Amino acid sequence: MKKTVVYMVFLGIISALLSGCGNKPEVTEVTITSEVKDPETKSEGKSATDLLSDVSELIGMKDEDTAEMFGGGKENWSEDKEFYIGRIYSVETDNETYRVYTTCDDESVVESVSVWIVNGERDVTDEEIGEWKDRVTEFIGAEPTEDPEISEGGSINSCWRADGLAVSMHKMKDILTISIQPEVGELK
Repeated sequence: MKKTVVYMVFLGIISALLSGCGNKPEVTEVTITSEVKDPETKSEGKSATDLLSDVSELIGMKDEDTAEMFGGGKENWSEDKEFYIGRIYSVETDNETYRVYTTCDDESVVESVSVWIVNGERDVTDEEIGEWKDRVTEFIGAEPTEDPEISEGGSINSCWRADGLAVSMHKMKDILTISIQPEVGELK
């Protein structure tokens, strides 16, 4: 990202310098965005607890087999299209729409799933945190462990472990996510 910004500044300076030299250079518009456009896929009529159960079933599936689930998922690539990340779904449940992201391994098998409840567009409420803690506790069937320290990434985290799954809730001022992955390695 820094290289792109430096490159854009460099092109701007060169363009400004050349504009006084007779022929004006052709300017190509470049748009840099860190947001992924909304996929136009929805799945309606499920409760939030059902949503957690359903998306956890994606783990271990081949990516190609998940393509049409939840109304269809959009492929998610790195900006340079060199690295396939997984899929993005837009899932509607309890009259709310949530983004669901998968990550895949080198063999295109889903390794983890993240549900973005609040994505920086507004502050997270204590009520939401409580509701989602209850939903995850109901889904996983175990009480969370709380980490009172702020993580290196700036979030306060809760973690549930049961039935081979590790579920984490990451809370920040304006971000609330739930991540689900197999309970392996350090997560055990």
